[in-house]
Amino acid sequence: MSNVPDCTIVIEPASLFIRKVNVANSILIAQEKALEHGSMKLPIWRVDVLTFSLATGLQSVTIPNAFIGSLPSRLILGFVANDALNGNLAKNPFNFSHYILSYLSVSDGNRMYPAKPYTPDFGSNSYACSYLSLFTDLNRYHNFQNININYVEYKDGYALHAIDLTPDFASDESHTSIIKNGNISIELKFNAALTETVSLVL
Repeated sequence: MSNVPDCTIVIEPASLFIRKVNVANSILIAQEKALEHGSMKLPIWRVDVLTFSLATGLQSVTIPNAFIGSLPSRLILGFVANDALNGNLAKNPFNFSHYILSYLSVSDGNRMYPAKPYTPDFGSNSYACSYLSLFTDLNRYHNFQNININYVEYKDGYALHAIDLTPDFASDESHTSIIKNGNISIELKFNAALTETVSLVL
C-alpha cells in the first residue's frame, strides 16, 4: 500500500487566446528586402531551471560548473525539500525555506557575485541584504512593480536569493548585455547540518 493519497486531475475545457494582426503589404515588402541583405536577429530571453540535490547532513557545499557555456544574466536561487519537489503531496513545493543559510557566493572564475558574499543570519532576523537583493536584482526597487513579500514572509517560506550577473546590474532593462561564456560555481554554507535532502533550485 502506498502512502501517497489517491488523486484525480480533471482538466476543464482549455482555451488559447491569441491576437491576430494584419500587416500592411508595404511593411512585408520592406522586411523581405531587408532579409535579402542579412539575417534577422531577434533577442530571445531563455529561462532555464536547474536543480541540485544537497544531501542530508551537509553543512557546506560547493557546486562547481553549475553553468557551463553561455552565462545567464541573472540567477534566482531557492531551497525546497527534495521530496516536496518530487511530488510528495503532503508538502508544498513552493515553500522556499532558508535552511539556516549563512553564506552564499557565486563566482564565474575570477569574479564573485555579490562582491561581498551574502551572510544572512536567520536566527537573529538579520538577513536584509538577501531580502533586498530580491528587489534590487529583479529591478523592483524604487519601481511601481512590487513583489509583495515582506521582511517576515521572506524568512517564512519565500527565501529566494537574486543575483544580477550583468556588468551594469541592468539585467531587466531595455538594453541587452553581451553574452559571456564561462562557468559558474556556487558556494553555500549553513549554520547547521541539513536535516533532510534539499533541492537547490536555480
